This record gives sequence, structure tokens and C-alpha cells, in this order.
Amino acid sequence: MQDRNTDGEKTPEKPLAPIRAASRLVATRRLGDNELLVSAADVSTLEKARALIELMSDRLGELEKAEMARLIDVAMPTLSAAPSPTTIDQARRNAKARATFLRTCEALDAERVHKLYGSTAKNRAALAARWRADGKIFAVEHQGRLLYPAFQFDHTGRPKPVIGKVLVALGEAVGPWQIAIWFTSANGWLKGSKPVDLLDRDPDKVIDAASDIAEPVAH
Repeated sequence: MQDRNTDGEKTPEKPLAPIRAASRLVATRRLGDNELLVSAADVSTLEKARALIELMSDRLGELEKAEMARLIDVAMPTLSAAPSPTTIDQARRNAKARATFLRTCEALDAERVHKLYGSTAKNRAALAARWRADGKIFAVEHQGRLLYPAFQFDHTGRPKPVIGKVLVALGEAVGPWQIAIWFTSANGWLKGSKPVDLLDRDPDKVIDAASDIAEPVAH
């Protein structure tokens, strides 16, 4: 068996050499940049350990090759299929709209929704998850976290009934971020007002505006 140095070249194998230490046998073997120390009570056990180490070394080499091939496969589409300028521009505008939303609108994580309602349940994520599953509220995903826009809740921490009706009107084809941007953008059907500003004053108009959308908003 042969080892590989840091440049991937094979180097001569250094076999396990038994060294008696007190009442036990000790052997060392270099694996790459590391030196492995094995201790055994007898030569037979030491030989078994040596065979196992050699098998592990071969297997690690195979895994390294497989991982490199996988990384190459993952990288190839990225290198060969660069996004078009139009796609990049759309992504830039979407990112800007989302950043503006998070900067100007309060958003709560599941634990804060739990506290706002005053729930005493031990699972602090369950309440928001259940309301979301029931279509009463929606959440946007940001950096791996689900955030619930605060304008969906009344002063008691309950979902405003208008939110669920708007979600039905907008339909499943409209994604969470599209919904968030729609709520906070000037709406021609509402004479330039933002739907979020009319949730309490004129919820029926907001529902009508959502129903009037012929195509999903592009965000």
C-alpha cells in the first residue's frame, strides 16, 4: 500500500513498526500529514489494526476522488450556463424590493408571533405554523428563516380576517414574496394607495383589488 503526499503523488508506504512500550505493543503509521499511533496487547491484535488502517486509507482515497468528481459536476452548470443580463437585472430588482420591504415593514419570527398572541404552548413555533398552514397568514423566507409581516395581526395578536381572504383571492400561483410586495406597493385599483394601508379602514376594497389581479405580480 502507498500513501499520497499533499500534491496527490504517491509516496512509499511506511509500514506499522511494532514498538514495545511497557506491557503493550505500540506501532505508528503516517497517514498524509498525520501520524497514527496504535496500541495493542499482542502482535495478532496489532496486525488486525494494521489491516484495518490500510483499508481505511484506501477508502479515504476513493472518497476524495468521488467528492472531487461531485464538486466538478456541481460547478460545471454554473460555469457553462451563465445567467442572461435580463435575468441578472430582474434578480437585482427583486433583491432591492425585498430589502426595502424588510427595512420598512416589521416582520416577526415564529417565537414573536407566539409572544404577541400570549400563547402558553411549549412549542413556540407551532402557532404561527398552524395559522400559516390554515391559510390565515403568510411568511417570507429570509436567510433560512420564516418571517411573518406584522401587519397581518391585530392588537390581540390574532390574524386579521382580511389577510386570509386576500390570500385566497391572490391564489397559489402568487408566491410569498410577491404577496409581501403587493401589500406594500401603490395599487392603481386603490387609486394609488397601498393595500396594507387599507387593511383596517377598507378591507373589502383590498380583497377586491386582490381579486382584480389578472396575472401574478413579477417579484
